This record gives sequence, C-alpha cells and structure tokens, in this order.
Amino acid sequence: MKQMEIPPEIIDPQVVLRNLGYGDSSPSAEVSDLIDSSLQKARGIHGIKGAYIVQPITGRSDRGLETGFGWIDSPCFAAISKDASELVFGLVTAGQAVDEKVNQSANLIEACIWDAVGTVISEQAVEHLLTVITAETGGELSMPFSPGYCDWELSGQRVVFNALNPSVLGITYFKDSFMMTPQKSVSFVACMGTADLEKNPCKYCNMKKCFMRRK
Repeated sequence: MKQMEIPPEIIDPQVVLRNLGYGDSSPSAEVSDLIDSSLQKARGIHGIKGAYIVQPITGRSDRGLETGFGWIDSPCFAAISKDASELVFGLVTAGQAVDEKVNQSANLIEACIWDAVGTVISEQAVEHLLTVITAETGGELSMPFSPGYCDWELSGQRVVFNALNPSVLGITYFKDSFMMTPQKSVSFVACMGTADLEKNPCKYCNMKKCFMRRK
C-alpha cells in the first residue's frame, strides 16, 4: 500500500460554490465573506491523505470480479472492466479537522459551508490521487467506482478495506453500517489497463431516471 499527504491547494472555490447551490447565482455579501473565510482556513488544514494499491484481477464473469481481497458484486463494474488487467483500490480522507469545523460551527450556514468544503476536498483528493497513480504507473484508468455506487452495494466496503488498512489514514470503518469516520472519506476501485478505459458507467446502468445520470 502506498500512502501520501495531499495538499490543501486542491480545493477549488468554484466547485465549493456549485456544491452549495450557487451554479448560476452568487451568494450574498455576508455568505460570500463566510465562504472566503472558511476557504482561507481550509487551505491551512493538514491531514488530507490518500492511499492506494494495485492488484491483478483474478477472475471475472458478467456478474462481477474476483480479486485477492474478495468478490466485487457489480455487473456494471464488470462491464467497465472488460479491457482492464488490474484494479486500483484507493482511499482518501479530508481528515478529522473538517469534521471538527462542521461540529464547532457557530450557525447552520457556517456548518453547511464547511460540509461543502469537506465534500469538495474528498472528491478532489480522489482526482489528485488518480493523477498521481497514472503518473507513477503509466497505466490507463477508468473513472473511480465506490461501494454504494450504481449496482454495487455499500457492503462492498469490506473488499476495499481488505485491500487497504484504513487506520493508517486515521479512518474508522463501522462494520454494521459500512460508514466511515472522518465523514469526508471516500473509498473506491478503478480499472487499470493499457487501453482507453470506460469513463461513463451510466451506459451499463438500468436506473434510467437517476438525476446523476451522465449522457
């Protein structure tokens, strides 16, 4: 398992604004000041971490993939992986400091801002980690696929945590709910190969009315 510190400079203010619902509008001056203040503090946060491991696919069917860490029960992911030879198991966390900022917020608006900041940190930490993996391995990667995504049950967390030791990153995994703390943590699996791999799993998913469906 390779682990790394992820710089807080990954935070994109525009993505935070979109996460807060300001896609085509601007916040009030008061809210804008709160957002700017929170972002300034967030850039000083330490504890944003990531880890990954690359492993071969040991078996496959239309229903899923067999790995050295367990079975990935997802026809959707099996379809995405058809041209892949290996899997990348990844894990990132924004760290405990973000959870503390949310819990210690003076009001609901501030709490919502910090929640959005934490979400953006974890999402962009995944993107940063994938960029590092591509540079270090030279392989082509699919988009990341997380437990609970599409047709992969949240219980798939077991497979990811069999591959990676979450405690090294300060992450606790609750075996009954499959949730993690710090809350702004993301686990995922991505396909790796030499060909250009599928970036859109929605073409294999039967949830036609999903609001997050990609064209």
